Amino acid sequence: MLASLNVSAQVALPDWVRGLGLTAYVTVFFGTMTLGSALWGFIADRFGLPAAHYIAAAGALLALFLTRRFRLQSAPEGDLTPSMHWPESALAGAVDEDTGPCSSRSNTT
Repeated sequence: MLASLNVSAQVALPDWVRGLGLTAYVTVFFGTMTLGSALWGFIADRFGLPAAHYIAAAGALLALFLTRRFRLQSAPEGDLTPSMHWPESALAGAVDEDTGPCSSRSNTT
């Protein structure tokens, strides 16, 4: 999930501001993770660990439905057709596709 969010942030930002934008993204991300950890520690201390787990599960389910319409930006599909930079390999002789290190036939005759 973290890799998907990072790629989405990189794709969403224009080239001229990408470095500064990613700096802000990482700062906000780790800052909110620190504050969230402190908040969950407070909730677990105040109401108990099982209650904190139930509240977190309910929040995750709620976030699932509230964020359903928002999509992460992704990079455009790459062209995966072979480039054909190199010519076809020239073989010294015919290759029997049934022989090899794992075949039952031996290549030494």
